Amino acid sequence: MARIDYLAEHLSDLTGSKFVILRGRVDRKMVYGLKVVKEDYAYQFQSTRFMTLNELTRWLASICDMVQMGFIPVKEQNNVR
Repeated sequence: MARIDYLAEHLSDLTGSKFVILRGRVDRKMVYGLKVVKEDYAYQFQSTRFMTLNELTRWLASICDMVQMGFIPVKEQNNVR
């Protein structure tokens, strides 16, 4: 689980928004979600369907890669790198 926390923190550094991992249990299974907070705005991704650990790890890794490659634009003043 430390990997998804690292990826969320890395994405937060890249974008200037705070990404938070949501954890819960559904039918004795661990499920995960992702929430982003920036100033007074918050958005929860996949709010109707939480993801497994593997799904969220792959999803976060691909988002981080797309931001770093420039496919997802980020405002210059928010970009730490």
